Amino acid sequence: MNLTVELKNPPVGAELWQLVLTDWNMSIPIYALNVGLINSAEISTFEIPDGLIWPLRVVALQIVKWNLEHTAIIQLYYAQSWHPTLWDWDLNDYGDEPDPNYREIFIPALGDYYYNITTERFEAKSYTNIIDVTLPDEATAGSLVRLVVAIYNNYSTAIRLRASGTFDGETITFDTGGTAVNPGTMHLFVGSFTMPNHNVLVVVNSEYYGTDGQYHIDDTELSTVTVIEVPISGFSEFGIAAFSKV
Repeated sequence: MNLTVELKNPPVGAELWQLVLTDWNMSIPIYALNVGLINSAEISTFEIPDGLIWPLRVVALQIVKWNLEHTAIIQLYYAQSWHPTLWDWDLNDYGDEPDPNYREIFIPALGDYYYNITTERFEAKSYTNIIDVTLPDEATAGSLVRLVVAIYNNYSTAIRLRASGTFDGETITFDTGGTAVNPGTMHLFVGSFTMPNHNVLVVVNSEYYGTDGQYHIDDTELSTVTVIEVPISGFSEFGIAAFSKV
């Protein structure tokens, strides 16, 4: 089970960074979840063992750069969320003085995240957004329901995107599969399904093609389509105007 974190809005001059994590109860060794110093543009990837108590705490998140001589590193940013006060060497324990580097920053669950230096928050990473799903509110049973899904590429480079979806668990057919979409642009995906004789819940997903060679669901929208009942013609409309006994 993997967890990834990438820096967002790092300070000017940032060259290296390090993220060290522990679980909520700090029940694992302090440096068990530690990637070490990596390039500031690289992603920290953690293999998370079973049994940890969520959310995860930050033991240390530091961003550094080399000095001019390249003989020492200079700290540009540091934060932690595992203890709010400083260590008191006289008490040989944590004292009452607040730690200025303490932040309420926690990772709630497995997934892909940014750590935004500007807001000092972990943000779930989203490669895509579903901008709009166009489909009718109602349809007759047996008719073809057409839907158009507008998916936006949030990522910094072109990535392959596709739409997927279901109606009451049945697969929606889309005209195109994976399509390369440039950063900051939108692509329309057209799909359709045959309306059953009851109301349906339509689930539409945006998916991106990952470095692992698989598509991953990223954003989801829900809609409902109501079936239109067609009046039954013929004898059901026939009425007796009058009746007399002979």
